Amino acid sequence: MRPLLAALWDIERKIVSPMHIIPLMNLLPDPLREKVESYIQLKSTSEERFILKIDPQLKEWIEQTFAFCNAQADVLEKTTFSAEPANTFF
Repeated sequence: MRPLLAALWDIERKIVSPMHIIPLMNLLPDPLREKVESYIQLKSTSEERFILKIDPQLKEWIEQTFAFCNAQADVLEKTTFSAEPANTFF
């Protein structure tokens, strides 16, 4: 979820997304945000091997949003930067 929400954030807001998922979840419709919050809670208290069954509505949103982000990636302006200042610093 985090990478998809980050891509959507970048496309919609034209700025780099936050690293933490909580602010990114504001992009989800309320009912889906509640489901994702419950999934996060469930996964945080479950064994690593626990497998979630994804809600059909959430799965549909993921598929649609993934397709939207892919389409937008093709038309986004590509920017570059010089890595030299970072190389010098580090």
